[in-house]
Amino acid sequence: MNFKDKIKEIFHKFIDFFVYMFKDKPENVEEIISFTGENKISNLDSEKISYFSNILHKNDAKASEKIQSSLCYVVLGAIFAVIGIIFIFLSLRKRLNRIIGINFASVQFVVCVVCLILGAFLLTLGILKALNANKRRKSYRTYIGLLAKREKDLKEVNDSKLNK
Repeated sequence: MNFKDKIKEIFHKFIDFFVYMFKDKPENVEEIISFTGENKISNLDSEKISYFSNILHKNDAKASEKIQSSLCYVVLGAIFAVIGIIFIFLSLRKRLNRIIGINFASVQFVVCVVCLILGAFLLTLGILKALNANKRRKSYRTYIGLLAKREKDLKEVNDSKLNK
């Protein structure tokens, strides 16, 4: 195997690692529910209501876990950003206790740039994942509320039929 093939193999392993890291595990994938056609909320009976309610509660818990996970990315991004800011001060050039510029060839500057890029990436990723999971969680809670209202209406109808 020549050098070029080794570089390609390392690059593919690197890409596969990142795909693995950011891909949802099968147990964390949320079930997709559609309330159209025969599954309109107004057409559901109590059996289907409890079935869909269970699925929505599981999806709500998974979305909550995704919010927690994405906040970890935010914290890691903030830590890397702080480290990058510290290293920018370490890369300053000084002469007679006066700052005359930044030493772009220093290791401290390279560490600063890498940490700032990684911090910005993780912060952005964490915030976007948190907002997306929060949006889905709100929609799940809305549907849970609508199902609860439908179940309450069905109970009232059944109670009024029994009282007659």
